[in-house]
Amino acid sequence: MAKILIIEDEKSIQRMVEYDLKQLEHEVESALDGLEGYKKASTTKYDVILLDLMLPHMNGMEICKKLRKEGNNAYIIMLTAVDDEYTIVQGF
Repeated sequence: MAKILIIEDEKSIQRMVEYDLKQLEHEVESALDGLEGYKKASTTKYDVILLDLMLPHMNGMEICKKLRKEGNNAYIIMLTAVDDEYTIVQGF
């Protein structure tokens, strides 16, 4: 069982992913905007963070950079519709 944070502003996507992960018996928390997600991720230890890139108040790339700079080593999986090569490489 993993402790997972979903940072996704599209409520329907967030609910669907959260439901599926809970069915697999993972502990799941969610945030609907970047700032709320960053606060949760920086104050609670998660095994995995599912991170949208296009978020209100703080974008996903900024969240990822700040968390890594702070030493947060949770696995981060970026969920995004962005498909340009530069953004993909930057995400790595």
